[in-house]
Amino acid sequence: MKTRHGFNEYLLGKPARELTLAEAALLAGLPKAPSRLMPIEKRRAALDRRDYVLGRMCDEGYITPAQLERARQDRLTARWHEFPRLSPHLAMRLRDQGTVVTTLDAAAQAAFEDTVKGHVAGFCGEVSNAAAIAVHVPSAAVLARVGSADFFNTPGGGQVDACRAPRSPGSTLKPFTYALAMERNALYPCEVLLDDSLDYGAYAAENYDGAYRGVVSAVAALRDSLNVPAVMVLNRIGAHALHGFLRDAGFTTLVRPPEHYGLGLTLGNCEARLEELAAGYTMLANLGEYRVLETTVAEGTPRPVRRCLSRGVCLAAYQMLEQPLPNEFGAGLIRASASLPRASASPPRVCWKTGTSAGHRDAWAFVFNQHYVVGVWMGNNDGRRSQRLVGAEAALPLAARLFRSLPPAAQPGWPDVRGDLRRVEVCAVSGLPASTWCRRTKQVLLPRSQYLHRTCDVHRPIRENGRLVVAERWPGAAKHWDLAHVRQRQQITPHARHERTLRIIEPPDQAQFVLTGEPEGDRVRLRASLDADARLYWYVDDRYLGASVQNDALLLDLTPGAHTLACMTPHGAVDTVRYVVARPTPRAAFAVN
Repeated sequence: MKTRHGFNEYLLGKPARELTLAEAALLAGLPKAPSRLMPIEKRRAALDRRDYVLGRMCDEGYITPAQLERARQDRLTARWHEFPRLSPHLAMRLRDQGTVVTTLDAAAQAAFEDTVKGHVAGFCGEVSNAAAIAVHVPSAAVLARVGSADFFNTPGGGQVDACRAPRSPGSTLKPFTYALAMERNALYPCEVLLDDSLDYGAYAAENYDGAYRGVVSAVAALRDSLNVPAVMVLNRIGAHALHGFLRDAGFTTLVRPPEHYGLGLTLGNCEARLEELAAGYTMLANLGEYRVLETTVAEGTPRPVRRCLSRGVCLAAYQMLEQPLPNEFGAGLIRASASLPRASASPPRVCWKTGTSAGHRDAWAFVFNQHYVVGVWMGNNDGRRSQRLVGAEAALPLAARLFRSLPPAAQPGWPDVRGDLRRVEVCAVSGLPASTWCRRTKQVLLPRSQYLHRTCDVHRPIRENGRLVVAERWPGAAKHWDLAHVRQRQQITPHARHERTLRIIEPPDQAQFVLTGEPEGDRVRLRASLDADARLYWYVDDRYLGASVQNDALLLDLTPGAHTLACMTPHGAVDTVRYVVARPTPRAAFAVN
């Protein structure tokens, strides 16, 4: 948003291109004596000076006598006009930087400010403040940014920028927990979890409403924002992993060690800022690429892009979080008769997630697709509780309205899944990759980068009355719930028995490397026994590295420390090796006389 205002707008309320002849002559006469000829206070003197300027213009041939006569008959309409005060919080931050060009869209900013103010007014003082932000996903440019419901009239101070204020994020961190678990091959989006009482001794998790749903899919657990399954998923990868991931994704408020937050981190027992949460959701929407949000148009080299998650995992997160907005259920449904016209086209598909902090002090909502991310926080500046501060009831309607107010984009809002997801046969009961004993199966789409080493362990063969039958075995409690049997390396699925044994050749197991520091010198070409037979997927420390195809070289950059390298075939056969990379030992220093 680039806005400059001249004196003509302050005095007459219009840009120079819209001035009438009489108004232009009025302004042209002011420099002679601005105080003595100010039209608001010295109307007669200003009119006389205007008519003098018009007369000289006629004498010099710039206007005709008829134009002179019509201009002299114009009424004097000068009065003070307030300049627009869009995005005052950002303006206060940038005021010492001179002339800047912001990324804000003036129309979107004005609409956001009016909508946020009107929405908060509907709570009659019980909830007194809100903040909102809109981000253009491909560029990470902020299109609208509302720091408070009313800059001049918000209890507790409307000048406080709530986009930057640390508040309890509630369940808004759960999508990052699920995505990181998928990235680390500890969760498939289709597998089932148990929502039941859960006690880890010093920490016991329970759901927002105190009820439990029993066996649920991971998709339902995330969409319904169930606390117990989220804690179970985090327990698989550890609070340390989520803590480090969030800090890498720009969360600056996690200043305490991971042990301080523990498993409650996924439930929001920390603080987060709206603009940093919006950047995290923008990373998800942009298929794993993280950028710092931009509020000004910068010249020179663009900010670097950092990959936090693989594309396939983010596509799975899209599928898990996709839902119609509450006021759009049933919109665009196909009519029973093709001859009947549709009322309107279906609105673009969206994902959304809400959050409610403990004690009903903060309500959150994020709505996104491949075009935009809209984030909303609602609460009171003094942290006062309100039973109306529920994310789905207070913040989501506002976020939905703001999202749909943004201009439609020419390109599809939903990402193309081709190439990053693959069809996998899973057990219809457990949702895990099917074993030979699973009788009912179904096809699902899973991230291509995920291992298929966790297979269904619910169905097992037993002998009954002298014959072999398949029985179901279920864990008795939610603690450490996992229905998967983890295949050891070298084990081949029934679909892949025709393959030769997969074996990593380079680097060999227990290899040791010393960094050279030379350009392109600290890299190793990866080789496996099936290089010429199949597309192979490589992972370093449970993070996807890439694929090698038909002897095409895939290079591994060496970094200091102990590492685990894994290779997987399309059918799920896995081999792993471990290697260590050391820094060079400094040479002894010799004194020279």
